[in-house]
Order: sequence, then C-alpha cells, then structure tokens
Amino acid sequence: MSVQPIIAALHQLEQCYEQMMEQGNRKTQIIIKNDINELMKIMIAEKGIMRKVQEAEDALSEQSLAYIRGKGIKSQLKLTVSELLKLVFNAEEKLALKESQERLNDLLHRMKQLNDHNQLLLEQSLQFANYQLDLLVEHPEDNAFYKRPDQQRGSYYPVGKLDARG
Repeated sequence: MSVQPIIAALHQLEQCYEQMMEQGNRKTQIIIKNDINELMKIMIAEKGIMRKVQEAEDALSEQSLAYIRGKGIKSQLKLTVSELLKLVFNAEEKLALKESQERLNDLLHRMKQLNDHNQLLLEQSLQFANYQLDLLVEHPEDNAFYKRPDQQRGSYYPVGKLDARG
C-alpha cells in the first residue's frame, strides 16, 4: 500500500490553505481601507474555501484509515501525519510524506500569523470607531461634575454633535 493518496490529500489541503492565505492578504488591505462590503464578500468566499478544507480533511482521514488497514492494523483512530510516518517503511515515501507535512505546517504557521495580524487590525479599527463615536455623542456621566455657572449649558443642548436620545 502506497502513501501517495495521503500525499495527494495533503496537497489538496495545502492548496485550500493557500487560497485562504490569499483571502487573508486581501482582507488585510480591505481592513486598512475600511471597506465593509468587500470584507463581507471575502468572508463569504472564506466560508466556501472552508467547506473545501473540510472535504480535504475528510479525504485525508479516509486515505489514512485505508493505509493503516492496508498495513493490517484494525483501528478507527484518526492518526496524525506524524503517527502515520512511523508506519511508513519505504524511505522515499516517508521523505515525500514528511516534506508534505512540513510544507503544510509552515503554511499553517504563516496563516496563524496573518490571522493574528488581521485580528489586531480589526480591534484597532473598532477602537477608532468607538473613539470617533465618543467624540460625537454626549455622555451623561460627563455632566455629573460641577461647572462654572457662566459656562453651563441647559440640559436641552447636548455637548456632542449627535443627540444620543435619537
């Protein structure tokens, strides 16, 4: 029994994650531009890619189970690629499987970094939006302190540019 179907499934998974990386890079630029409509389109596209990822992971599980059954091991456990490497005795196949695993691990590491970066950008964008809203909207707790009588405004006029009462 060959590990080529497992390597093919890993390659398919790698292609899906590369598509996610492309979407993540696009997302970074869109977050910077603050284009909500494009961000929503990317999120929809990511959902479609995630379905493909799930299918590729299912195929990898099936191929892994077929491989270990082909080796005469009766198990329903989902083995990791590292565990499968211990069952491969052909040096060339073992090397090819290990290289596929390393490429996938590297790609996943880069994806995590990109995701963390995008998450930070989104948090900063939200903080900035909240700051802008705070500048425009009156806060009742700001009026709880004493003000000089000649500088007091009537409660009818809000301090901010927008009336929070709607």
